[in-house]
Amino acid sequence: MRILLSKRNYKTYYVGPPRKVAVDLCYKFLSNKNVSGPGRKSPIFLLHDLLTSKSNWTSVGEVISAKTKRQVMAVDMRNHGQSPHTESHDYIDLTLDILKLLNKLEIKKATFLGHSIGGRSAMVTALKQPKIVDNLIVVDVSPTAKPIPNTEYLMKILDAMSFVDFKGVTSAIEAINVAEKSLRTIAEDEKALNALLANIGQNPDNTFAWVCNVNALKQYLPSMATFPKELEDCVYTGPTLFVLGEKSDFVQGIIDMRNNEHRVKEFLKNLRFSKTFPSLVFVEIPNGSSLALATILDPPPPSSTPNRPQKR
Repeated sequence: MRILLSKRNYKTYYVGPPRKVAVDLCYKFLSNKNVSGPGRKSPIFLLHDLLTSKSNWTSVGEVISAKTKRQVMAVDMRNHGQSPHTESHDYIDLTLDILKLLNKLEIKKATFLGHSIGGRSAMVTALKQPKIVDNLIVVDVSPTAKPIPNTEYLMKILDAMSFVDFKGVTSAIEAINVAEKSLRTIAEDEKALNALLANIGQNPDNTFAWVCNVNALKQYLPSMATFPKELEDCVYTGPTLFVLGEKSDFVQGIIDMRNNEHRVKEFLKNLRFSKTFPSLVFVEIPNGSSLALATILDPPPPSSTPNRPQKR
């Protein structure tokens, strides 16, 4: 017997993991918008680390623009700064957001410079969509499956942030004091503490909250701490620069660069991911640590007029 299904009673169902949805990222020009035009070099997108924002790139971005004569844009990744909050937060999400931004700005090819988690986001973008990446610059992180060494520290920070109660707080100074009580004993130093406190924002109803999506970041931190294994066979052949500190916690364990007269040569020779980035050039900062590299950037000090967080 033949059964006919009309459009009225016929339904299709999607079975599988939740579909990824890109969001509109907030960004800021750190150069004249018209620096890059037809025939000019590709614009540079700056991608920040976890629990920071586009504001961290301001000083460095302006210097980069002046030196390169390129258009430079700093981006707030999803669940950070002034970009939207979402329940999902992995490297594929971040890549889709970046692609949507480039499409919105009608940019066909760009240079990406990313710090730590931002560096991995740049790498994933290059491996997934190599045709849109003109140059890749990665600071203080590597594409290995081994979890980043400060994962436990970051989870303690996120746990502490999740317990901060801004209820009844009526001023920015009070909000900063409330958050500082929970974070001071955990933050590595004063600079790190100020960077965390810069995540305090004010809602339209004048209440205070974190501008970063603490719950989503807590949930996805374990997966963000490692590089996606499914990209192991992908290749980006474009120009690639890795800037790493000799004493950085983020690269130790790949190869022992200490007590080695030919550190750079041996590093490149032994990198398991050299096949992934065959044009890789490595720059080592002598005695450079993860903290030293992070201080190249300039996290804004806590403000008495914090940014307003995105509507949940």
